[in-house]
Amino acid sequence: RDLEGLLARVDAMLRLHTPAARPGVVTLQRIDELFGALGTGASAGGSVRPPVLIPTLIDVVGRHLLVSREDLFGSTRRPTVVLARSIIYYLGLTVAKSTYPAMAAEMKRASHSTGITACQRVRKQLDAGLVLAPPVYPQHKPLRQLCEELAEQARAAR
Repeated sequence: RDLEGLLARVDAMLRLHTPAARPGVVTLQRIDELFGALGTGASAGGSVRPPVLIPTLIDVVGRHLLVSREDLFGSTRRPTVVLARSIIYYLGLTVAKSTYPAMAAEMKRASHSTGITACQRVRKQLDAGLVLAPPVYPQHKPLRQLCEELAEQARAAR
């Protein structure tokens, strides 16, 4: 369904930018032209980067915060582990463009409500300008800066 919806949107965009285009007829050349017309810098010719995946976020965040996969997937509520899980959910939503149910499955959770709560918590903390400090994080660092750095590391690791 997702792919079908994406193709329908591409078809609609092509017809919007090229009124003479035939509905349902999409070529790679036309897609390349559309991306160029939209100024995205991407093209169908191969310069589009693959998306960031949740397993990549799990690896990057876990490694950076020194939290094992067992702890991430387990039930511990240590502050550093809670922070790591929350950041994974937040970046999963904002960077990986994943869904809550998909993230819950990757995080070995029965319900996606934990992910919703984690994202809400991170957003509030970002809005409040939270600065992380020991023992949760080894140095004083704004949560926003940490999220941006981890997002960049995840993009580079894909």
